[in-house]
Amino acid sequence: MRWIFPGGKLKREIKSITLASDTAKTETLTVPSAKRWLILSIKVENPDDVARTISIHVKDSSGNILESLATGVSLNAGGRYQWPHTGSASAYSAPFHLVILEEGEKLEINWASGGASSGGTDSDALVVNYLEVDH
Repeated sequence: MRWIFPGGKLKREIKSITLASDTAKTETLTVPSAKRWLILSIKVENPDDVARTISIHVKDSSGNILESLATGVSLNAGGRYQWPHTGSASAYSAPFHLVILEEGEKLEINWASGGASSGGTDSDALVVNYLEVDH
């Protein structure tokens, strides 16, 4: 039996992330043509052996920031961040609210360079759950 949800089809992007020594990494997910996304949750992990600062932004097709879901979030080696999140004193983190992306808009996740390290890879360091509907 298939479940049908009128709010869209549940989709899950699971991305392997490799971080290299003293090098920033950006992963961008773009809403396809004629689609609309409702972001449900985002999990970001730091597979490196040094702390990394992450940010999560919604951008338009020209790269302008429309909304920041997390900025300046420090993750220790092996640390995890989950959005929605209530935030902390040292970083901006938006609590849950409707985040709707139109076709061509982007969800951008950035791991800042963390200094000299061994680097690291995690097969599911980025997981984004969303509902997708036709536009």
